[in-house]
Amino acid sequence: MQPAGVEFTVPEGEPVMRAAQRLNLRWPNVCGGEAMCGVCFVRVLEGAEHTSEMKREERFRLDFVGKGKDDTARLACQLRITGPVTLFKRGVR
Repeated sequence: MQPAGVEFTVPEGEPVMRAAQRLNLRWPNVCGGEAMCGVCFVRVLEGAEHTSEMKREERFRLDFVGKGKDDTARLACQLRITGPVTLFKRGVR
């Protein structure tokens, strides 16, 4: 995780944000993981091939918050991974 340099393991099937919160990392969000606010958005810097397919709710929210045209943008509350991924998210600590 950049820029903080935080590394953690995300169990298969668990959203990235939930895994981070379970490990007591502060992850900025407003809606609690319901794909309603867009505050948890991240940029996938490396390993996009290890990310889950984007569902309609996630695409809608990213479009709504002005991140829909950024191919690297994802919502951490919806993002599931299956291998090594490097993300960029400010405010995680």
